[in-house]
Amino acid sequence: MRAPKDEAFSAAAGRLFYCPGIAMADLPPSDPGFAKLLAGLMGPAISAAVGVAMRHARMAYDGRPISWRRVLLDMPTVLGMAIAGGAIGDYFGLSEMVRWGLAGLLGYAGPPVLDRIIARYLPPPQGGA
Repeated sequence: MRAPKDEAFSAAAGRLFYCPGIAMADLPPSDPGFAKLLAGLMGPAISAAVGVAMRHARMAYDGRPISWRRVLLDMPTVLGMAIAGGAIGDYFGLSEMVRWGLAGLLGYAGPPVLDRIIARYLPPPQGGA
């Protein structure tokens, strides 16, 4: 049995969030596309983060100091390399696990290596841009 307080709260909440002409059944279903996108990006993002961490570990092994500023500046690199690894893997029809490995490799190599690969294999368009 409900307490009278709960019923009063439910009635007040119903008035607060009331939308005339719209019932709960009339609301459109949520789009699962964004959730699928985030779920698909999670594996490559973790792999790219591991690759960036390996790059920082290598720099520390070589005697260069680890800077938290540099680590924070590499966060966009993680996201970019995850997207690039997933996109390249999808383009070539690679399995999900291979895409994760590709994202980790790109995270370790970093944007300069990706830029050189693109410059070598994708020549600029003719006619000037």
